[in-house]
Amino acid sequence: MTHLYLFNNNQLTPPFTHGCDLSWLSEDQINTQKINSTLNNWLFDRGSLTTRLKQQCQHFEVIVLNAATGVLSPQEQQLFQDASLTINFREVLLVCDGKPQVYARSLIPENTINSSNVGLRKLGNNSLGQILFQAPQAQRGAIEVTSFNQQSSLATLSKELGMPVTHDLWGRRSLFTLQQYPLLVSEVFLPGALAYQELSR
Repeated sequence: MTHLYLFNNNQLTPPFTHGCDLSWLSEDQINTQKINSTLNNWLFDRGSLTTRLKQQCQHFEVIVLNAATGVLSPQEQQLFQDASLTINFREVLLVCDGKPQVYARSLIPENTINSSNVGLRKLGNNSLGQILFQAPQAQRGAIEVTSFNQQSSLATLSKELGMPVTHDLWGRRSLFTLQQYPLLVSEVFLPGALAYQELSR
């Protein structure tokens, strides 16, 4: 049965109003005792997450929660190596058969939008990941992961979506380049996501 999640964007608490300053780890730094093989596979899969989710459901959609310019955390400023950049933020839910699977946050500098020529300014409800993996000039950097506890801003957002949080939520991020221009994509698996299927057994 399809789950229909109805919510008012105005009632949701943005999780990263001041940027996301956390400890991010590479695959060889992660404590494998904290995650099982299924979750590890989802976290470090270098393919398109959108494509993988589409293969797991009958109806896939992208729901835009927010699209605006905003503030980078000090750590994010270091990633872009330029604190003066104008950054476009985009926060979305990736939804399978009516159930949110992933909260995704992208940070796209204005000069990347102007120089990439892949339609980043007119994304609408289209998947950014789908566009990136179809762009021949796109390159993906290393995947880093982190976890969000049950008192985190991600847990708050999940609860507002009507999704109880009974364990840490795991996310990943990658710095992509389009013709040498950067953008950062972070993806967090929400409660009940396919990535946690072994955790609930």
